[in-house]
Amino acid sequence: MNRRIAAFKYAIEGIVDFFTHHFHPKVHLFFAFLAIVFAWFFNFSGIEWCILLLCIGIVLAAEAFNTAIEYLCNKITLENDIAIKKTKDMAAGGVLIVSIFALAIGLILFLPKIWAIFNHKI
Repeated sequence: MNRRIAAFKYAIEGIVDFFTHHFHPKVHLFFAFLAIVFAWFFNFSGIEWCILLLCIGIVLAAEAFNTAIEYLCNKITLENDIAIKKTKDMAAGGVLIVSIFALAIGLILFLPKIWAIFNHKI
């Protein structure tokens, strides 16, 4: 098999595993779906769609990296190890940081449109 095709196949296998065997990606997908539905309802502009989809992609990618790091750390040892703990904590912290910034961006995108509905400006 061509190496590029094989690499693509392995990436797809990783994505499928990520979304089918783990809880947090499903939570992120649920909120991404809600954001997309509301963005459609509010008739987002092209740039607003780009910003929203970029935030969704970054959060999902951060969660995938965190999951990969957890797999690797668990392969190294399941015993209490301070370096493994710090590695896992930092990876999880990275997801939290990205998620907080994505939430802030979501509020910037959605709140004016929600506010306009309550003020009958749409």
